[in-house]
Amino acid sequence: MLCVDYRRNQPRSRHDDYHVINSVFSVFNMLNLCNIHPLSEFQRGAKTFLERLKQTRAPIVLTVNGKAAVVVQDAESYQKLLDRMELLESLAGIRKSMEEFEQGKGQPLGDAFDQLREKYDVPG
Repeated sequence: MLCVDYRRNQPRSRHDDYHVINSVFSVFNMLNLCNIHPLSEFQRGAKTFLERLKQTRAPIVLTVNGKAAVVVQDAESYQKLLDRMELLESLAGIRKSMEEFEQGKGQPLGDAFDQLREKYDVPG
């Protein structure tokens, strides 16, 4: 893995990451006992359930034979969840790269660019 020193003059705070992680977990905390229903009930009243999803933006857990089978969520909330997860994964990758660089496993940014230019025959 190519590690690059991309740090700014100000070190990144773990407090910044906390807010992203907290927002992701807040989505999971929205699952509550009021939003667990049998799949057959959802099928009989799909229109009502979809209206509730649009209003509350809270996911609904559907069960089959008493066990959670699927989670139904409105598209906008789902996209926000995906965006938050992508950001969280990026932060984790950045943190890993920073740790590797601090352990001497990285290289200066200029050297990394020189390697890439050479590898892909890009004039410098």
